[in-house]
Amino acid sequence: MKFGTTLVAGASAIALLVSAGSAAATITLATGQFGGTGVHSVSGATGATITGLAGSDLVTLSSTDDMLHSNGNGESDYNAVDHLMDDLSVAFTASYDAVTFNLSPPTGHGQTSTMHLSVNGGAFTFDVPHGGAFPDPLGNGENKFTLSATGRDAIHTLNFTFDPGVDHIQQIRVGNIITGGVPEPATWALMIVGFGGVGSLLRRGRGRRALAA
Repeated sequence: MKFGTTLVAGASAIALLVSAGSAAATITLATGQFGGTGVHSVSGATGATITGLAGSDLVTLSSTDDMLHSNGNGESDYNAVDHLMDDLSVAFTASYDAVTFNLSPPTGHGQTSTMHLSVNGGAFTFDVPHGGAFPDPLGNGENKFTLSATGRDAIHTLNFTFDPGVDHIQQIRVGNIITGGVPEPATWALMIVGFGGVGSLLRRGRGRRALAA
């Protein structure tokens, strides 16, 4: 019984060590845009959920409050049917080192908007203008942003909320696909220490069982 408890404790220690080794991973938001691979959907698609492709990877766009509509035969331009998009979720099948997008609030009325962006289910959050990369609320015309993942992190979901709303989002592009990758040297060192500790626990457990026999 003690042996089993000790082994579980050792395995937990390894998990904690691995987590500690990846603590430098982060995602940042900046203004500007890069080339990348654009997201394409069938022009004229309408619904609370619309699917598209970034190369061969499926992308799902959805809204809880709006009916979405896709425009364009090239990179898709997505807008709310009422031209005031309150929220938008973008889910990628793959995970990427960077994602870029371009937002446009309603035009013709001096309309501005603020943005709250949650990445990877809330692991990272950004507010524009408060604490974001943009010094003012989103203005008329183009508002281009780039999310960048570092330290073996990756981007796989985006959840936007806008106040009072944006007209459309366009030029959604993705960077390189991130797979599991190879652990960083510091992570390897921590894993080796952890495995060494579990090895010692296993040897001690065998020794105790031999004495008991």
